[in-house]
Amino acid sequence: MKFSTSPVSKVILFIWFGLSVSLISPPGDGRAQGNDDATKADSYNFFVPAPWLNQPHATPIDRYYGLAHTQDTGFYPKITVDWEKLGMAGAQTSVDSNAPPYAGSHRLISSRPMPTGVGPHNGVVMDNGPTTTNGSPVYEEVWRYLIGS
Repeated sequence: MKFSTSPVSKVILFIWFGLSVSLISPPGDGRAQGNDDATKADSYNFFVPAPWLNQPHATPIDRYYGLAHTQDTGFYPKITVDWEKLGMAGAQTSVDSNAPPYAGSHRLISSRPMPTGVGPHNGVVMDNGPTTTNGSPVYEEVWRYLIGS
């Protein structure tokens, strides 16, 4: 797996035998909406509200996945409404108490406490979030599901 980050747009691209576009902030969202042929992807993961919901999508909806933190008061309520509007598969499923394949859900949530100085919005998608006892990101298994499904 190859992780690539862009500090300008805050877009994180995960490459896993194809292309999966993952967005963590509105600037990134505006650059890779998944709504035209140029951004068609094997899967599309988003962690922000989607202002482009009513536009045509090159990437089929069954390839959309999301992960949100319940304590992300700035975005969580909007993100979950957007998941519903898009018709993303499955019910909201906690990654804290379930394992892949999360009952096939594409709408994943976490309530796990964040380390000091790490907010819940970025904590679910960045390596500086919670870690396991061996130092690996606790969401690594979730990320593999999001980009490998």
